[in-house]
Amino acid sequence: MNATKNLRNNKFLKRFNNNTVNTKEDYYKYQKSFMKEELDEETVLQVYIKNFDSILSNINFPVLALFGENDMNVDWKKTKPLYEKTLSRNTDLTVKSLPNRNHNLYPCKTGGFYEFQNNDMPRTRCVGFLNAITDWLNKISHIQISNNTKNFLV
Repeated sequence: MNATKNLRNNKFLKRFNNNTVNTKEDYYKYQKSFMKEELDEETVLQVYIKNFDSILSNINFPVLALFGENDMNVDWKKTKPLYEKTLSRNTDLTVKSLPNRNHNLYPCKTGGFYEFQNNDMPRTRCVGFLNAITDWLNKISHIQISNNTKNFLV
């Protein structure tokens, strides 16, 4: 606990704890529950949704997946092929990765946790973010119009 004394008082982390400092007991309680979580063997990231591939396989509407290439929460290099394998079977899938962007698609150098609290790092969406969304919406609107026309004509 002494090693994390300063970390427990960190303003950025306190936002996640309703601006309180965890007690030693709270810390150990959390660690016990966290140690029970399933971790991905390759990335060692926490698995939040089990059988995610079967869930993705049932999606049947257009999907735009935007990934920050410096994302420390989601391994985009592993997720992209998963999406391509599962989603592209049943739907129109568009995948775009954005270099030097974190999980929130903000500009970053490493994607590391402490960059979120660095006020010198810009908090603006990256170049290409809105264009990717606009292009995708234009693309799927043509698909939707085409599909609606087919249904109407039949």
